Amino acid sequence: MAMANLFVDTRSSMTDLLDAIAEFVLPLPRSLFSAVAAKDTVPQSSFVLTPSRKLFEPLPAKENTPKSRLVFKSSSSSSTSTLESSVSSTDSTESLVHAKSSSYGNLADCRTNATVNTVPPLFQCESLTPALFFDAEGVQLSRHGELCILELHVHHRLHRRTYIIDICALGDLAFTNVSTDGRYTLKSILENATVPKVFFDVRMDSDALYGQYSIALAGVIDLQLMEVASRTRAGRADGRVKGLKWCLAVDVDMKEEEWSRVQRVKARGKKLFAPEEGGGYEVFQTRPLAQEMIDYCVVDVVYMPDLYIKYNMRLKDTVSLTAEDGWAGKIIQMSKARVALAKGPEFRGSPRSPWY
Repeated sequence: MAMANLFVDTRSSMTDLLDAIAEFVLPLPRSLFSAVAAKDTVPQSSFVLTPSRKLFEPLPAKENTPKSRLVFKSSSSSSTSTLESSVSSTDSTESLVHAKSSSYGNLADCRTNATVNTVPPLFQCESLTPALFFDAEGVQLSRHGELCILELHVHHRLHRRTYIIDICALGDLAFTNVSTDGRYTLKSILENATVPKVFFDVRMDSDALYGQYSIALAGVIDLQLMEVASRTRAGRADGRVKGLKWCLAVDVDMKEEEWSRVQRVKARGKKLFAPEEGGGYEVFQTRPLAQEMIDYCVVDVVYMPDLYIKYNMRLKDTVSLTAEDGWAGKIIQMSKARVALAKGPEFRGSPRSPWY
């Protein structure tokens, strides 16, 4: 089934976006959270933050060490597979992307460590399953660059669409414009610790959103950390994080024809923005935005629900904001730590790599 895409570059279209998602983007009840799990910030004493080649490993077991405590280590480079891409001008994301609704939104196990007996089972399951998948693009994406595009893929049984939010056109209005009923802004959704939002490596996105628009992200599930945890659990950790392209190639079940289209879309976009291929990041500032760049942005987010499902299956757990123990709890804590670290004054990431 083709997925509808919508370019959001006016106040009215931003209001329409907020109105469209307001029906199902509901905060999780605070009763589901422990006092620690619901906090927007993470105590620095819970983590050891040191740059090294390994990213994600549990602390050695000690009697006085909480199960949830981790060593957070950064990677100096991301490992991605080498993929041959042929460029074609005939593909579009309308024929490329598709919804896999048979499994998503109906996860068999909506586990949580909190008491949920007072919450109806359907609400438990749908609330704990993320519906919002984000990515950001820009020129030197960081607090020192310019955030140009925010992609939002909504994946819910009642609404399935990819929004390309034009930050260049909207500026602050992208985050402060209010829904018709006056309840929501994009800022309030991004900062709500009880509304789950999925990013793939949130660090530079957090750096740009906080540094340029004072958006303090909360309620984040970092898909890259889910991938690392799934390999670590299986004993296949190699000390490196994987890029999104690697994850799409290895972990998303798609036919060869579909994967070839994905490669062509990614290759066309990269040719326009990557300096090493003769492009420039300023293409994200050019209006109207090239169709090649719109397609590139859509592919970056539209397969995230598939990856979320795959990594939950490998972890044999459901990664939700209420998780406190096990791999799911570690991923939630690490996601909070990444957001907090990227907001800090000592963060020196770059668009090439958060640890470059």
